[in-house]
Parts: sequence; structure tokens; C-alpha cells
Amino acid sequence: MVACAYDGARAKHANSNSVAAHSRLMQMQIKGGCLCGAIRYQVDGAPSSISICHCQSCRRASGAPAVSWFVISRAQFKLLSGNPAAYRSSARVQRCFCANCGTQLTYAHDSAPQTIELTTASLDEPSAIEPTKEIWFSEKLPWVAANPALEHHLQDSHATLQDHKPAALRESFQPAERHSVIPRIMAVDAQQLVEFVKRVFAATGDYHPRAPAELKLGDSVIMISDAGPRPPMAACLYVYVPDADATCQRAIDLGAESIEPPSNTPWGDRRGIVMDRWGNAWQIATRLKS
Repeated sequence: MVACAYDGARAKHANSNSVAAHSRLMQMQIKGGCLCGAIRYQVDGAPSSISICHCQSCRRASGAPAVSWFVISRAQFKLLSGNPAAYRSSARVQRCFCANCGTQLTYAHDSAPQTIELTTASLDEPSAIEPTKEIWFSEKLPWVAANPALEHHLQDSHATLQDHKPAALRESFQPAERHSVIPRIMAVDAQQLVEFVKRVFAATGDYHPRAPAELKLGDSVIMISDAGPRPPMAACLYVYVPDADATCQRAIDLGAESIEPPSNTPWGDRRGIVMDRWGNAWQIATRLKS
């Protein structure tokens, strides 16, 4: 997959301290370069966007599990020394790097000729700027931890980058085997909720302390994550199972409260309702045979 972020939107800052820091950065002159020192550059002013990209193309180009990029206007960029080599990683994307040491330096997309992206790690002081989002989350390696403090985008938000997607994703705007709507629950002690769902519904998936757990229930997926920066948020879910009576009883045995015992509904389901200790209501149903 090829696509690194182009996002012209200015990063938002949550409080007065970060606003002040951003104001100082606007006046800064930051410098960077390659590993061997043959190429040096200078940037005047603040980036318009800073992201961490998980796409396959950036990983392969850098040999790293993810790459941080910051976006600036070409007017902000000045090459101080050296002559970067260029490589067309796709029809509309050009990546530049040092031909001597191999350091990946810039990314440019033909749809945004007035901007250029630079690798954050090539700065002399990369800690001077901080990413605000992670993009192409749909291609993140499973053993790479997500940063819960950042925004997460399954793909890149810029519609003009459709040609960056591999053939499998050009026909779809969402990951394979995913429905358009995915319920997400935020809970205190999410790890125990994950275990409850796995035992009641024979769901598959694992708890992750720094990313939503994705549990597979039949042909569907739900996400469960720890409350913390966000308040706890419960859900009401309608779940089809082979045996509604047995599944309701299993939930009750594991501490859920029975709200409605299983009964036949006018629309052809046998359905019971239980509520778990996190406040989630589970409408557990089996379709009755005609």
C-alpha cells in the first residue's frame, strides 16, 4: 500500500500551553539532514500536519514499522547542501532520499504541488514537534502499539490519495472483512469485559491495553477499550446465536442480570435480554424456523 498523509488542516491544540508552544514553533527555524551529513535542510515555521503513517509503502521505503511525517509548504523548505536522489514509488508520488547513506527525507504527491512532507526523524531535534494522529491504521502491524493520545484513521483522510491504495482497497474504503458500522464499548476494567464476551459468545480476539480489542462474534466485529481519556460508554447490542436460551444462561452464570427471559417475538426471533455489570444490554436472539 502506498500512501502517506497529506493533510492541510492545522493541528489543533488542546490547551493554552500547547497553543503557546505552537506559537513559538511558528517562529522557529528547524534543521535536519541525512545520516551521513551530505544533505542538510532548513524549515522556517510550523508544520501544518504531523502524523505517524503505518502504510506498507512507507514501511518498505524506510525499513521501519511506522514513519512519522510533517507537512510544510514548499516555501518553508530550503535545501542547504547536497542533492537528494528521487524515486517514484507510484505514478503520482515521489520520495527523495540520500543516495549515499539511504536516509529517507521527503515525500511529495502530484495532487499537492505546493506542499512537501519530511520525515520527522531526520530533524536534528525530532522531539521539537509531536504527531497528532496515526494514519493508515488499517495496515498497522499487529505488534506495533497504538498511542491512545493520538487520533486514529483507518486510512488517509485525503480523498485525492485514492491512487495510493492497492487494488484490493481501491474498490472499498474500509478494511476487508469489516462492516461499515462497528460498535465500540469503552469500559472500566475492559480486560474483564473482553473475557466476559469471549466466554458468553465464544468470541475470538484479545485485550490490548493501548488499542481497542477487536472481538469477532460470528460474522461481526465489536471493539472494546479502556475508559480513561474518554468516559465509559455502554452499548445495546442485538446478537444472533445458535441457542438464545443457553447463551442467556451462560451470561447470567457469569454475572449478568436477566432483563427479559428468552421468549418468542412477533418478528420471528426467540430473544432474551441481559445486562452485564458494565451496563451493556445484550439482546440475544435465535431465528425461529419457519
